[in-house]
Amino acid sequence: TALFENQKREIGERQKQFDASLLPQLKLVNNRQTNKPVVKFFEGKQGLGSCYNEFVERFRPAGGEDHAYIFYSKDMVDDLFTHAEREHYRKFRVGQHVPVKTLYTSDRLVMENSEDAIRIKVPSGEFPVSCDIGVHGDSMRIITLKKGKHTGILITDPDVCESMSSIFRLAWEAAEER
Repeated sequence: TALFENQKREIGERQKQFDASLLPQLKLVNNRQTNKPVVKFFEGKQGLGSCYNEFVERFRPAGGEDHAYIFYSKDMVDDLFTHAEREHYRKFRVGQHVPVKTLYTSDRLVMENSEDAIRIKVPSGEFPVSCDIGVHGDSMRIITLKKGKHTGILITDPDVCESMSSIFRLAWEAAEER
C-alpha cells in the first residue's frame, strides 16, 4: 500500500503542475480558436511592466481612433514606480507610436500636454481611482496601483474594448466641458 500511496501522491503532484502551467495555456489556445475574449493576468511590479508593454505593443489605430485612452492616479503611479521606470515606459510607448488621451487625478501636480499625450486633470475627491486603465482597438489593461496589490489584467476582445472606448469618449467629453 505504501507504493500505491506514493504513486497516488505523484499523480496528484503532476495533476497540480498540469493545472498550474499547461491548462491555462491550453485555455488561451481554445479562446483564440472560438473568438472568445482572451484574458491574461500579471502579478507583481515586474508583471505590471509586462502588462503595460504588451498593451502598448498591441496598439493598432482602428475605427478612426489614433490614440489610446488612459485613466489613472498620477500620484499612485509616482509612488509605485521610480522616475527612471516611468520614463522608461513612456519612452517605450512613444517609440511604439502610441499617443494617448489621458484623464488623471493628482493632489500634487498639474501635467502639461505634450506631443504624445493630451491630458485632462479630474478631481480625485470626486473621481477616486486606484487603477491604471487603458483601452485601444481590441485591447484593454487594468493595473491595480494600491500598495501590496499589484495585479495587471490584459483583455483582448474587440466588443469589450469598443464599449470601453465609448465610455472613455463620453468621460473625455464631459471632462473637456468642466
